[in-house]
Amino acid sequence: TGAGDAFRAGLAVSLAEGKGIDQSVRFANACGALACTVLGAEPSMPRRDRVERFLREQEAA
Repeated sequence: TGAGDAFRAGLAVSLAEGKGIDQSVRFANACGALACTVLGAEPSMPRRDRVERFLREQEAA
């Protein structure tokens, strides 16, 4: 599914942007979770806008 790749990419991007470890792990976790919802490694890589929308939806729930 590419979930691990998505997690690592999300973590690396967030840390590189200067975010704290808690926020970065949360972002990375969302990336990995979303990757599990689509078949195929390449198509499953979530776009930033989808990850951010997913996180907002989780906060609102």
